[in-house]
Amino acid sequence: MSFVPQNVSDAALLAYVRPLTHIGVFPLPAGWKIVIGVVLFVLTAFLCRYFSTPCRRKRRVLRLFDDICKAYEKNGDVTALCADTSVLMRRVVLTVFKNQAPAPLMADVWLDFLEDTGARLTERSRYFLTDRAYAASGGDESARDVAAFKTEIRLWLKRVL
Repeated sequence: MSFVPQNVSDAALLAYVRPLTHIGVFPLPAGWKIVIGVVLFVLTAFLCRYFSTPCRRKRRVLRLFDDICKAYEKNGDVTALCADTSVLMRRVVLTVFKNQAPAPLMADVWLDFLEDTGARLTERSRYFLTDRAYAASGGDESARDVAAFKTEIRLWLKRVL
């Protein structure tokens, strides 16, 4: 028993083979709409986070610290590195921890405050921040001590910001 008539042209025969509904890209099925919605939501959340004030502040501070490190690599002045790093850290603390009134902190109290906020400073780094930052140029600091100091400060900046 055949459902196709006997005297049918080839073009009419194709009408029996074609699907009854249109198969195409648009309109999208519901599953694709959900996938596109989720992707757009994640992209919007990423962009909002990337352009938020805390992230911009963190990028700006880390860029300033990189500029300080590049200036040290260029001229090799450890005193300038320590002094500029100390000023940068003081500005970060005054911005981030303004409710704790950190402005009058000096010497060991300042270093204790830094360690309370997450800095893990070695004795050599403590020396760099207290004595070397305000000393005359010159000295016998090893490259390993300076590299460890820069690593500790960068880690603290990332942790605080």
